[in-house]
Amino acid sequence: DTPDMPFIETDFRKRKPHPNYKMHYDVENEVIGIARKYRSQIRAIVIGSGVTYGGREDVLFYWFEKAWECEKLLPILGRGGNAVPLINVQDLAQ
Repeated sequence: DTPDMPFIETDFRKRKPHPNYKMHYDVENEVIGIARKYRSQIRAIVIGSGVTYGGREDVLFYWFEKAWECEKLLPILGRGGNAVPLINVQDLAQ
């Protein structure tokens, strides 16, 4: 398991939810189970989208604010080698 590699379809079954998101995980599995049971009537897809932004920039507001204020340096987490998967809500909705 290389952290630089993206998740692929076979990783879906290996997921282990954080305790705060156990209910989300259970709902995803229930929806997929129902969709399999009633294939001719229901289609379902679970999307692991990363961090969404757009509309209300809640998650990224701090960094946008610092950029608007022309801060010379923006804070980073850890060493800064992390890649945060971002997607605009409108792109996700399409």
